[in-house]
Amino acid sequence: MYFPYFQLGCVLEINAQRTAAYLNSLATCADGDFAGSHNMSCHCSPLYWSIPENSGTTYTVTNKALTTNIATLTTSKAHGFHVGDSVTIAGVDATFNGTYMLLTIPTTTTFTYTKVAANVVSVASGGSVYVPIQAVTYTDPITDQAPWYDADIPESGQFFGFLINDVVQNAVSSRSITTRISSSGGGVLGPVRNKERRYDFTVLMFGCNELAMEYGFRFLADALSSNGCEESCTTCDAEFRDSCPDTAGNPPLYDAMQKGRWILKDIAAVEGPTWEKAPVEGMACNVRMVKFSLVSENPWKYKCPVMECQDLPITGSAAWAVNCTNIVNILCEQAYAYCSVTEPLIIGETGLIISIKSGSVPLEHVDISIIPDKFGYEANPGSAPANYVSLDPCDRIQIPYIPANSTFVYDTSSESVSVTLPGGAVTDGSPYISTVEGTPPTFPTLRCGAFAIRVGVSECSVIGSPTVTIQSVHREI
Repeated sequence: MYFPYFQLGCVLEINAQRTAAYLNSLATCADGDFAGSHNMSCHCSPLYWSIPENSGTTYTVTNKALTTNIATLTTSKAHGFHVGDSVTIAGVDATFNGTYMLLTIPTTTTFTYTKVAANVVSVASGGSVYVPIQAVTYTDPITDQAPWYDADIPESGQFFGFLINDVVQNAVSSRSITTRISSSGGGVLGPVRNKERRYDFTVLMFGCNELAMEYGFRFLADALSSNGCEESCTTCDAEFRDSCPDTAGNPPLYDAMQKGRWILKDIAAVEGPTWEKAPVEGMACNVRMVKFSLVSENPWKYKCPVMECQDLPITGSAAWAVNCTNIVNILCEQAYAYCSVTEPLIIGETGLIISIKSGSVPLEHVDISIIPDKFGYEANPGSAPANYVSLDPCDRIQIPYIPANSTFVYDTSSESVSVTLPGGAVTDGSPYISTVEGTPPTFPTLRCGAFAIRVGVSECSVIGSPTVTIQSVHREI
């Protein structure tokens, strides 16, 4: 198996395109032993592109204005952009359309950028905005500020990184066999069990000289011992590409860039790194082979989350909102938010990340149901015929109470429940779930069908704009 790209956490990057580019232009080896270019090639064009945060999501523009060469656009929902982001605007008009770097973020739904043009009064608008895929060029470790480069250690600028020579993956799924004690013989097959996912890496390291190689090995050992995370006692995620997608277009489309890209969760080093024999005789100072092994506690490999429904409002009756203070909450009716999710793929399965954000008061009597929805009636109750009987949910959990200004997250893809409290602290969400009326979470995944996700809450607690966001996450063994 070969990976043209692998990244562990936010520290260790093994990028064939980066290392090949450095070896083809050894300007930083002027004082080293590795003279001349080496005509390395990695024809995996995705590695010449980076995928910024928010790529893949398009936001609708609802208003435009331009004052003193500063353009301001408003989106229909929170965009999550940052100052300095490059965004592409289309469908507004010739004045506003184009790709620009963001100047300021006045609110969660507005942003500004420099545009030299005549003033435009604030007016309703159409169009869209998104963060495009970013082009990347590789020059040398110093110019590019490579992940391993440290300005205080000169030899770090003469280390060129890694190329994966081989990756061996274990068999993740297995089935026990018990010999049948009978005259007919044979055996009895047990259920399929998914084990941990292990990868054994054989990697080439390149550097100008002995000092650079020694530094590179120390960098690798440190990155593996800390698992690529900020805290060495935790596991973290890794990203890898097992193939190179078609990247037609400039820049390529986000969906195309996702092909061949996978995420591993809860991964850490279990062995290595260890020095191996130099692959080229007489060049041990410049090329060395190392081995190490990583294990993911989670047997699945994942695609990046896909937004299905973002910031769905939970709206209740105005009359109930006024009168709730005078009655017992249990008498309140339920307010609902619905989202439809379809899983058409025949390989793998899809989990859900259901995020419920409370408003200025605690949400009470929260009910999450995942229901088969072949005809779309569950997600759109008003469209159901008069004699329609609602199907039983695949999964139903109840949360009696979500604190004010908090976010409850039910993630069936990684089988976890959490609550983010005011101030940002994240705590285990399992104690918030009640099994009196609902059931313990079964963390169902979707395969080949249409489903409705229904979130209900007591109307008496619908104060301060609570919302529901639902993402789907594809996974495979």
